[in-house]
Amino acid sequence: MHSPKKPVHRMSNDELSQALFHFEAKRARREAIELLNLVRPNAFALSQLAAQNLKRYKELICRAADEGRTEFFIDLGKTLEGKRRKLNTYSKLDQDVAFILCFDPKIKSPHAVKLLKNLGHPEMSPESFKQMKYNWKRAAAKTRHLLEKAGWKYLGNTFLDDGKA
Repeated sequence: MHSPKKPVHRMSNDELSQALFHFEAKRARREAIELLNLVRPNAFALSQLAAQNLKRYKELICRAADEGRTEFFIDLGKTLEGKRRKLNTYSKLDQDVAFILCFDPKIKSPHAVKLLKNLGHPEMSPESFKQMKYNWKRAAAKTRHLLEKAGWKYLGNTFLDDGKA
């Protein structure tokens, strides 16, 4: 009636490290999208939030006006009218940089540049990558703070939270 118990297969150290790498990469991919939405707030996603409650997101709307983000207002208008639009997409470079930063927030610039080159991106100086990393962290923190003030619940990001998410 009962099937015999199968013997338990113990994972080798190599199999275990591959499994952990897989789950770490999966987490980093998910966080990379969140990071991109904070660094380069896509007008459609933010306009969807604002359209749900204009008063609640008035600071977000004011920030978009101050920064001259006309695309935000175009998308906000279309959202309020009920028209649907496809989400804006990010460049392959942005996606790869976000993944690298979420996978290893403390990565050294020369190593990150080497990874990007291996992924087929044009040569970038380590100083340029370091400045990009700094700018992204500031932009993401600023957007996150603004959204938290508007009532957004933040779950954490390894890059922004110094590897503690």
